[in-house]
Amino acid sequence: MGEIPPIPLLTSWSSFDVPVIARGAPGEIDSSQAVDPHVMEIDRDYYCYYGAYDGGNFRIALAKSKNLVEWTKHGIVLDTSKLGMERVGVTTPYVIRVEDEYWMYYHSYDGSHDRACLATSLDGINWTKCESNPVLDVLPGAFYSRRIDPEVVFYEPEKEVPFKMIFGAYDDAEFKCGYAESREGKIWSIDPHPVFTKGGAGEWDSVHAYPGHGIEIAGIYYLFYLGYDGSNWRIGLAYSKDLKTWTRYVGNPIVNLGNWNTISAENPCLVKVGNNFVGLFCGARSGSGIYPNSYDIGLFYQTI
Repeated sequence: MGEIPPIPLLTSWSSFDVPVIARGAPGEIDSSQAVDPHVMEIDRDYYCYYGAYDGGNFRIALAKSKNLVEWTKHGIVLDTSKLGMERVGVTTPYVIRVEDEYWMYYHSYDGSHDRACLATSLDGINWTKCESNPVLDVLPGAFYSRRIDPEVVFYEPEKEVPFKMIFGAYDDAEFKCGYAESREGKIWSIDPHPVFTKGGAGEWDSVHAYPGHGIEIAGIYYLFYLGYDGSNWRIGLAYSKDLKTWTRYVGNPIVNLGNWNTISAENPCLVKVGNNFVGLFCGARSGSGIYPNSYDIGLFYQTI
């Protein structure tokens, strides 16, 4: 398991007993699922970009909050064309600040394959899709032959190669974590081998491991990831100095099943509040297997 470094992220975590962003009413854009949250602070508000599913198509929606607990929905910010690689939709937003712009990495879904895409914005509300999408594509025979999702992106402008990604990969057999890097954020070099995979037999992540969110603190990268044991998804934490060799936290999983998310805990994202971190995640209360249903978004936080 490795020695635990003295970093405040590696501590105990707890979660709210109720969701903070619930699915909408019948007929609304998120009536079936509110899923895949990504939160960041913009203009003194917290913006949560999330996947909104109405039972037919995925779109990326926005909710705003002053305190991370009470949220107001603001509707669709990135719609699906319902054509080609977006035939079913767009989801899993991951937003970073690049100079004077916001960049949203997300994936498109055509009913069979997930592909990594990019949109940009000056205000975090009005988004323009990149004409060269997808920025990463699936590859037959590779460990990302079915999906390549841009789940975690680091932007380090002081580095020679400033863009680094931990992407979610699937080949119809196993969910894994891959690595890619880029000098300008649109043309990527993909490592041919996964960098983080499932845990050992009998562990909580013994069947699948999939990236969720990343944070860098003092030269250490932290990966919040999803682990699957054959029945349920839960959230754990790993850390690395180079984004390629990872050590699992001995206190995993850090977000478990709960009163409202009785089936799964998935897709975490974090934001720093004072000296600590608060996160959102999505959880399911019905369904089973790798793809349950009826997702809402909940909150988890450090309990130091």
